[in-house]
This record gives sequence, structure tokens and C-alpha cells, in this order.
Amino acid sequence: MNTTRRLFIAAIILLCMSITTWILAEENGSPSETFGFVTEFPIPTINGAPQNIAVESAGPPARIWFTMPEANAIGRLVVTDASNFTFTSYTLTTPNSQPYDLLYDAANGRIWFTERARPYIGYLTIANGNIVEFEIDNSGLPHSIAQSPNGLIWFTQPEANSLVSFSLTTPTTGTFTDYDFTYIVQGIPVTNSAPTKISIANNDSVWITAPGTNHIAEFKTATQQFVRIPVADFGSNPVPPSDVFAQGNAPWIANPTQNRIGRFLPETLAFFRWFELPAADTGINSLFITQPTGFIRLWYTEPNNGRVGQMTLESADLDLVSNVLHGLPSPNSQPVDIVVDSSGTAWIADQGAQTIVSWSEPYNMQGYLPVVQKP
Repeated sequence: MNTTRRLFIAAIILLCMSITTWILAEENGSPSETFGFVTEFPIPTINGAPQNIAVESAGPPARIWFTMPEANAIGRLVVTDASNFTFTSYTLTTPNSQPYDLLYDAANGRIWFTERARPYIGYLTIANGNIVEFEIDNSGLPHSIAQSPNGLIWFTQPEANSLVSFSLTTPTTGTFTDYDFTYIVQGIPVTNSAPTKISIANNDSVWITAPGTNHIAEFKTATQQFVRIPVADFGSNPVPPSDVFAQGNAPWIANPTQNRIGRFLPETLAFFRWFELPAADTGINSLFITQPTGFIRLWYTEPNNGRVGQMTLESADLDLVSNVLHGLPSPNSQPVDIVVDSSGTAWIADQGAQTIVSWSEPYNMQGYLPVVQKP
């Protein structure tokens, strides 16, 4: 090979490397800090306050994905241990789109996301970082996103009062199906339900929150009908839910105005069984459920108090075993989302401190139980 040809090939390689660096920025970030069983990983991206979070793998290395709306980007954190981790930022093609919610599509190696400032959803291909966006045909702004076992993508549109499914036809084309959430009360259409959070029980059962009208709803795909359940005790006024997590036909919900977590139990007179949180004004807004043998664990965030919690119940009768609270160390912490990987480590999006936080076993010292509320 002559010298001229070698120089040409070297120039092409350098050009490709520079283009790749422009598309995605990988950084080590500031050193992580460990506080007991909690480790903080500071996000190095400017305006990189995380909103929602998803787990690709528990690792090591663990691979965590999150949205950064103000940076118009999706982030990835890869953690081998507390001193060995990297961040990568992927900027969206559409300017000022503000990616909001996301999910990990393991079957296709994709991260699906919604854009809260534009009528788009899209996916990022994990293998190469490529991003594909789809314009929603009803022009509504998407919010929360989930995937059913059959591969359908579902998302909510609070302002459009809609639940929408998306079926991918080719890597760059697909079909949207809009399900209007409007219903009639005494001859008047109710259009302000604001369907927001979403959770999939199975291919025929999609659960959503409707804080605008203080209820949750199950969408039955076979009949294409919504079953609405007011979030209320027997004889009391309904209250707004902030999150839902489907577990069979009895989903769990978070209720911030009453500082509690409840399970929908349709066979009971009260319809819900409630579990009170120790503190007041928690602002609970994110809920995740795991099921170790014989138990149910309810994981939740308290953005108003800068804390995360884990409530353990006996699965047979839902008797409360423990409630562990852990304050995040940064003074401006505001945990807004929580997920738990297959190893039992919880991952938290701390919007206020601009960090991703891990919370590992044994979670807390036994001497700290029961939890005592701080003044």
C-alpha cells in the first residue's frame, strides 16, 4: 500500500471518529460518593437533571438509561463499581423536544422514549446510538410509555385525553391507534381526565392513572373499553393518583395527597387497601414493585423530603413487615423516579442533585427499624 493511500485511509478514520464524538459524548464525570448503602453518580452533562430511568442490565457492569429533558438528551450510565463508571449522552435529532419517559426493549435492543415538548415518540438503537423518531398523527404530546408482551408500544397523552398504541411496521414506519378517554356524565363529555402514568399487566390489560378526574382505569384491548375506578375509600371523596404499577388484576397506586400507597382489591367493600407513609407531605410520585419469595416490596420516592422508601409486606395477607426510609445525601435531592434491577439494587433519578443513585442491600441497618420520622 503506498503512502498516499495510507494517509487517505487515516484521514477517513479520523473523520469517522470525530463524527461519532459529535453525536454522543462519553464522560467519566465527577467521582461517585458512597453513603452507607447509597452511592451517588453525578451526571456531567450540562442541564442533565434526570427525569425517568430504566435498567438494561444489572451487571456488573450495570447499564442504566435515563432521560434529560432540559439537555434534550438521553443518558446512559455504565457502572462496574463505585470508582469505575462512565456516562454517555445522546442528543435527540429534533431540537427542544425534551425526552421525558423511556423503556428498555430487550427483544430489539432499543430504548423507546416520549418527547414531552413535541408530538413525537422514538427509539435509540443501543448497538450504535442511532435515533429514529415518529410523528404522532393526532399531534398530541406524549407522556408515559410502556410496552406489552406482544411488542406493542403504549403511551398516554394528558392534554389530548388519549391512550395510544404504536405498532412498528419497518424500522422507520409504524401505525398509531388512538383510544379516546372521553366519557359521558349526565350527558356532558368529560375531557379533562389527563391520562398520565401507564403500566402493563398483560396484552389485554393496560392500566393508567387519570389524576384530572381522580381515578385509575384499565383498558381492555379485546373489547377496546375503559373500566374506570375512583381512587377513594368507601363513602369518601376520590383523590388523585400519581403512579400505577400493574400486578395481575390488582394494581398498586401512589396517592400523594394522602401520603399513602394502595392496592386495588375489587373483591373488598372498600376497593383499596392502603398503607400509610411515615412522613407527611412526601409528594410520592414513583412506584416500583418487586416480589422476593414470600414477600412484596413497594419501592417509592419522596421528592418533597429528598428520600426513597421500601415497604415490605407478606405476600399471603399483605401484613406490613417493615418500612425502610433512606435520605439521599445531597441537600437539594429530589428523587423523581425509581426502578429495581434483577440483583435487587434500586436505581434512582435524583433530579434536584443531578445524579443517578444506587441503593443496595442490605438497604439499612436493622437497628433503624421501625423508621422514626425526623423532625
